[in-house]
Amino acid sequence: MRSHDHHYAITSRHGEASHAKERLFICRRAEGAERSAKASAEDSPRAEAIWEETENEVRFRVRNPDEFEPDSFRRKPLEGVDGVAIIIGRLKKEFVPEGGNPRSMVLQAYRFVRKTEKNPDGWTKEKAKEWIDKHEAGRAVDAALRVEENLIALADAPLGESLDLLSCLAGKAESVRVTGFMGSKYLMLGWIESHVPKDAESILDAFSGGANVAYHFKRKGLKVVTNDLLRYPHHLARAVVENSSETLSDEDVDRILAPNADAGTFIVDHFYGYYYTKPVLRWLDQVWANIQKLHGYKKDLALAALGTTVKAKSAFGQFSRSKMHRKADLDTDASLEQSQLSNPPLSKFIESFRRSVSQLNRLVFDNGKECKAFNLDAAEAVRRFGADVLYLDPPYVTEFGSNDYEDSLHFIEGLMTRWADKELQDNTRRNYPSRTRYTKESIRSLMETLAADARGKYGTVLLSYRDRAFPREEEIKEIFAEHYGLVRVRGMEVDYNIAKDIGREGKHARELLFVASKSRGAARSKADTRAPAACHTSFPVDLSFDAFTRLQTEAAALDQAAGDPQFTFILCRAGTNKNGDHFTPDELAARYMTAINKKIDLKHSQDFTDIVGGIVGADYVEDESGGRIECAGELYVSDSPHAQLAYKLIRKGIISQVSMECDYEEGECSICGKRVVSKSDYCVHLRKNKGGELQGQPVYEILHGVTFTGLGLLDRKGADENARILKVAAAENDGSTTHSEGGPTMDEKHKETEERAVEAAKKKDDGGGGTAPDDKTRLKELERENKELKQQVLGLQKQLEEFEAERKAAANRSRAQKLLRKIEKNGLAFESDEEREQELARLAGLSDDAFAASEAAFERMLKAGPRAHADDKDANDRGAPAETAKGSRAGDDSPLRSDAGVRPKDIEDKKTSLEDRLRSGFMAAYRQRVATATGEPVSTN
Repeated sequence: MRSHDHHYAITSRHGEASHAKERLFICRRAEGAERSAKASAEDSPRAEAIWEETENEVRFRVRNPDEFEPDSFRRKPLEGVDGVAIIIGRLKKEFVPEGGNPRSMVLQAYRFVRKTEKNPDGWTKEKAKEWIDKHEAGRAVDAALRVEENLIALADAPLGESLDLLSCLAGKAESVRVTGFMGSKYLMLGWIESHVPKDAESILDAFSGGANVAYHFKRKGLKVVTNDLLRYPHHLARAVVENSSETLSDEDVDRILAPNADAGTFIVDHFYGYYYTKPVLRWLDQVWANIQKLHGYKKDLALAALGTTVKAKSAFGQFSRSKMHRKADLDTDASLEQSQLSNPPLSKFIESFRRSVSQLNRLVFDNGKECKAFNLDAAEAVRRFGADVLYLDPPYVTEFGSNDYEDSLHFIEGLMTRWADKELQDNTRRNYPSRTRYTKESIRSLMETLAADARGKYGTVLLSYRDRAFPREEEIKEIFAEHYGLVRVRGMEVDYNIAKDIGREGKHARELLFVASKSRGAARSKADTRAPAACHTSFPVDLSFDAFTRLQTEAAALDQAAGDPQFTFILCRAGTNKNGDHFTPDELAARYMTAINKKIDLKHSQDFTDIVGGIVGADYVEDESGGRIECAGELYVSDSPHAQLAYKLIRKGIISQVSMECDYEEGECSICGKRVVSKSDYCVHLRKNKGGELQGQPVYEILHGVTFTGLGLLDRKGADENARILKVAAAENDGSTTHSEGGPTMDEKHKETEERAVEAAKKKDDGGGGTAPDDKTRLKELERENKELKQQVLGLQKQLEEFEAERKAAANRSRAQKLLRKIEKNGLAFESDEEREQELARLAGLSDDAFAASEAAFERMLKAGPRAHADDKDANDRGAPAETAKGSRAGDDSPLRSDAGVRPKDIEDKKTSLEDRLRSGFMAAYRQRVATATGEPVSTN
């Protein structure tokens, strides 16, 4: 037996139970017992031994897999034996032997790589059996002796070494604890690592906390990037993850602990009476001031050691209470005698500080990779960086409360800067507003943002959370499944040591690990588009016209010589529209030319027949409001009836507003500055408040890389009320009419129009003020090309309609075939193939409604069939006349019958066509529905 005096720093109840003598009993196996164990080990596999062979493996089952926890299985190569692996797992509670450890991993099976042509050195079933008979029992005994030796090594280990029981059982210390911390995953490091891809070379720990996970993967040789919003975890990560060589010497420690008359008394002045004693607070002032003389990683090491020291001398590692809360007699409250609520001697702080420095120094090493540590918001870190693996361990918001890290550790966090950037509150704890307080809504929003930002930048995402928390397990799976193709959940039963006042249910939990992989190119629930938050996607037909001469005047000018009538309009203004889309002057000035040669349609329709014109010119005009884009459009009145109607409505002033259509490469949130390439990537601000306000601030999306794709004509105001028609030219060059603010009706008189047209024609003939001959020729060529392109578009539209008609016909024929097969399956045959083909053609030609009615009639016919046969049987049983029975049998071909007990009419003994039967069934179904709707009795025949 070995023993050490021990004081438990973490306990959830007061009393003397925190001080104890830790004992370790070591039982050596006697030689006889060893032989007995060997014999037992030889026999035990045979109880469940089952051999089986698969295509690639020979398998030997030691225990039934149903006896194990489903999520606990692990596959491990067997050291020293090629091609052999073992399957181990954790037994279910009902199968754990009395007195056994339910957390122990137990052997379930062996796996042998099978001998094949490609692997001639593999195992056969006979060879595997021979190996099992020879090695199984011996290896079990060797393992037991190895455990015994490791337990002795644990008992003899000095107190300062970080060895845990599980490491000793494995024969080596795999995990290293950097520091204890709220929500530490130290005991789960191996479990977490098992879900990291073997070929991963880099990882981002976005909520690094105590740095245990980050440091573990640094030791595994990965390039590690850590991040935490709080400064204490940040200094800790810089000290042992980013730092690869610097340590604090004894001389450095002596200078840190030296008296400093210039240190000031900030901590004493503000916290005396709340925490610790005045000598301790004065010492904290001096140590902090001395640390400021250090630089680089030495300063990080010193601040990390100071924070660790203060945390170790606090109740449960937290500052959720102060001396102002003290009610119990601390002399009898043994668990708090060395905490901030008591009066621990200064010597204990100095001793603890030196020990912390020594421990941190031992953790410094170079893994050959450039590791980094950052002090950012988690969402910003995920957006900024990228890695093979992203590990997320956010605060848990549970049914029992939430973990507010900054509030719980406020004294340590404030100490890092001596509260230089904090606003101390005049309350019983002297804390300050926390940045890590989450609610059910805000933690969900955070997860949605992290999942969206991670897609495409991280191959695998691991998220640690727990059960009985918000969001629920299924909700988290849905959040990540929207952005990753595969989301798995693994669980581990745990008991939380720091869980005050929440009862047994809150302490016992199932720790969950969400593993998301196979990043999607776009969110599953959204359409994939490279025009990220665009109003629509441009139609895949490129209407390419010759470039229109750039307009140089302040407002866009009309081409009075053009064949089709033109009009000018404001396409877009700098600023924010009602939809929450924001255009900057620089963006409009750079992108206005993208509007040229784009379509003009009716109310943003995507139908070819609703295209009524095109944009032939554009210019950017600076004004007092920031700038605007003015364009000239052309209406194809000679080719489209819709364009003729649109032209008349514009001239009448009925259509006075326009609405631009655009795609854009990136959107930027006005609140958080996040840039997105797809609407599915929206941050919570844009997703919920775009076009509105959030806490008094307008929420809008700043568009970058805009490409204007067209214009919609509106009969009412759109998202941009300033997008309006300015001037419209009359047909045949009869001048133009100006809209004042897009509002008044234009007076159109046919006689005046014709007169102006005649005068304009005379001027052209006389050469007075007309267009130059070369320009006329060029314009005619452009008109001809436009008409040819319009004809091509109409031809394409016709082809599309033909393709759609063919697809529809094929679908109709397919459903008709299906119905006929169903009819034939129920015993109704056709007299000839010709009759069947005629019926198939008739059914294929029905409209959707008519076909649905025919299906309903057929179903009614089938239901009535069994009743008819029953009537025949009854009639025969009563001795009905032969003629009546014959009539009934003849009626088998027409199974529609009265539902009111009325004798059916006599019919001819011949077959009725299927079309007639379906028509009769349709009418019966129709009468049934009418009667049901009106409440009248159903008429029968």
